[in-house]
Amino acid sequence: MVPDDNLTGNEPQQYKCIYSDSVYIIYLANPDQIGRPETKRNKSAELSAANKSPMVPRVTIDLHQNQFNVKWYDPSSGKWSDSHEIIGGLTEIIAPGPGDWVLLLTKV
Repeated sequence: MVPDDNLTGNEPQQYKCIYSDSVYIIYLANPDQIGRPETKRNKSAELSAANKSPMVPRVTIDLHQNQFNVKWYDPSSGKWSDSHEIIGGLTEIIAPGPGDWVLLLTKV
């Protein structure tokens, strides 16, 4: 497997991507105020607000014209979602809810 955050927009604080010919694994961070400058004054507030954004993470990736099985892993619950299939191309994929998520794409 090869790491390549460029496949997901080269925003390494938001997305981490690793892939092979038939599998993509993408970590989507909660879209809270990532990258905000840290100071002694705002550090504790930033930490207490981390992973509480109600925004649902989404990622855009070029999957060419292949068909993929999609599964989501919720690290806060330790559970996998049911799978479904998508057809590739330039595709926006939206997480099932707010928080951090791991996306597993497996070529069909």
